[in-house]
Amino acid sequence: MLLTNLFALLPLLALASARPYDDKLHRRQCTAHRNHKFSAHGNGTLDGQGSAVAAVVVPASSTASLEQETQTATFISSSTEVQETATPVSSTSEQEATTTSSSSPEETATSASFSVSAEASSTGSSSGLSTDAQTLVDLYNAFRAQYGAGNVTWNDDLASYAATAAAKCDMQHTGGPYGENLASGVGGGYDITAGFQSWADEASSYNGSASHFTQVVWKATSEIGCATSSCADGTIFTGYGSNLLYLVCEYNPAGNVIGDFAANVGA
Repeated sequence: MLLTNLFALLPLLALASARPYDDKLHRRQCTAHRNHKFSAHGNGTLDGQGSAVAAVVVPASSTASLEQETQTATFISSSTEVQETATPVSSTSEQEATTTSSSSPEETATSASFSVSAEASSTGSSSGLSTDAQTLVDLYNAFRAQYGAGNVTWNDDLASYAATAAAKCDMQHTGGPYGENLASGVGGGYDITAGFQSWADEASSYNGSASHFTQVVWKATSEIGCATSSCADGTIFTGYGSNLLYLVCEYNPAGNVIGDFAANVGA
């Protein structure tokens, strides 16, 4: 009788072990890729520092605003309460542009700009900044003020770090000691303001977890440094020529620290 009962249980055990994998992480990954025009992925490091990635295609002939051209989808995949991980970013458009990883920096990088202001001090003074750097500082401070966060200043060391990352043209996080946001786009209408706006637009979908938006408005962050690269076709996007802008921003202290969102995000 015991042997008969064991044989009866075997099909049930096999059925249970063969069920499709459908835990929370898997469902989040599927949800994040529903939108074919834009995807964003956030990740953190072992010590809770946060970072994020964004990619978007802007047609060169488009005259519409960034909000009209893109939609966003974000997710955070958490393996433990003190660590977050992310899958590589993938972005497509109606014209079938996709992101790719570069094989080596020397094959992909073309130029980096506004990474360091010779006139600005390494302590983060905003005086004497290049036009692009000052534009970003102004964008950050105006937006942060809406959420009760203080002004940030420009730091040349962060900008130099961002320039090294941007020159790789690979749309991959550095895993360094700073907070980090990435954005890229192709088309004549895509610029640093559009890149910043793609992060800021995530405010409407904030749900208490890490995103590009939360790093932008993180109250404990006091310094930024950014850089751009004009990347070759076949690096982040393929089939669009060389009119591609890759924006990297670094933040100190890093934001998106698990457990600190209530104190650092919001009015």
